[in-house]
Order: sequence, then C-alpha cells, then structure tokens
Amino acid sequence: MATGLPCAASKAAIVRRTRTLAGALGLDIRVNAVAPGWMEGEWMEHALGDNYEGLIARRAKRTPLRRCVTTDEVAATILSLATGSPFVNGETVVIDGGYTATT
Repeated sequence: MATGLPCAASKAAIVRRTRTLAGALGLDIRVNAVAPGWMEGEWMEHALGDNYEGLIARRAKRTPLRRCVTTDEVAATILSLATGSPFVNGETVVIDGGYTATT
C-alpha cells in the first residue's frame, strides 16, 4: 500500500463529510473545514524528527509564499469562517500558502 493512501482517503472523507453535513444542517448550522498544509511548530517537529528544520525549509522553498503556515494563521482562518463569513457553507479552506495550487 502506498504510504500516502490513508492520508489522501481521510482528507477526501473530511471534504465529503463537510459538504454532506452543510447540506443537511445548512438552515441551522454552517459546516466548513480547514486543511492546513505543513505547519511550523511542535507537532511537525515531533512528526519529522531530526529532519524537521531541513524538511520545513525545503517545503517552504516550494511554497509560493516561501514559508509554512503557523498555528496563529490557522486559528485566524477558523475565526474568520466562524465570525466573518456568514454565507460560506460546505467549504474546505486550504491553508498552505499556495502549495497545492501550484504543485
């Protein structure tokens, strides 16, 4: 089995579930998701181990905004969806500095 298969399947399931719930609950509850790319910080440092600095730098170099997202930026996007985007429903917002749009 390809190592990326479980991750891809779970992400696709989240996107589909977001859309399904948005349709079912839309009159009462908006449902959106966020999909951060590589994030700077402790979780990724643990996941990447000794290679953290080099791998983060390599990903940042391949990202149009030339860095990886921070937890504060993810939180700001979530807050914006919850409080400042009342007509957004059923969407998955990718927060990766343009990486997936250009690769």
